[in-house]
Amino acid sequence: MSFNFSNLDLTGVKPATGGNSVPVGSHVLEITNAELAENKAKTGKQVMVELTMTDGSGRKCRDYITIFDGRSAENYQTAVRIGRERLRALLEFGGHPNPDNPGEISSLIGLTVGVHIEKGDEWKDKETGEMKPGGGRPRKNAPYFTPGSASASTASTASTASAAGSRRSSKGLDDDIPFDFRG
Repeated sequence: MSFNFSNLDLTGVKPATGGNSVPVGSHVLEITNAELAENKAKTGKQVMVELTMTDGSGRKCRDYITIFDGRSAENYQTAVRIGRERLRALLEFGGHPNPDNPGEISSLIGLTVGVHIEKGDEWKDKETGEMKPGGGRPRKNAPYFTPGSASASTASTASTASAAGSRRSSKGLDDDIPFDFRG
């Protein structure tokens, strides 16, 4: 089979845009996949949720939430307690109909929740050995909030104020604040 570029048809192909990771900031995301999986040590269970931006960009991130660990050491049980608190927040802020007993893991799919995103850790490409920048991930502490809540509007207001400050500073400073640099 030969290829002729002049016959290439890209009808229906969407153009590639930046990265596929959710950018740093506060966003409203929808859970588009949820799975119960073993943890890396194979001693417990974690919930993996894939969160997708609701703006149609297709940008995604994942959160891995520890909900069980068979090891009895205090640090593992602390991780379970924190994981369950994190899952409870996700369920409540996402509007799950029964956050006390969520039932099937599939009941998480379709929930819409506010998420504070931070930059993830660098990672090593297994094929090239090259270090790659981390994508966006839900922050470690208090990542979730109710869409439309004060957390969402505060983040929005902060970025608006920052943008306004940038516009002001580009015009120059013309205030009458007295400064004394005599030390």
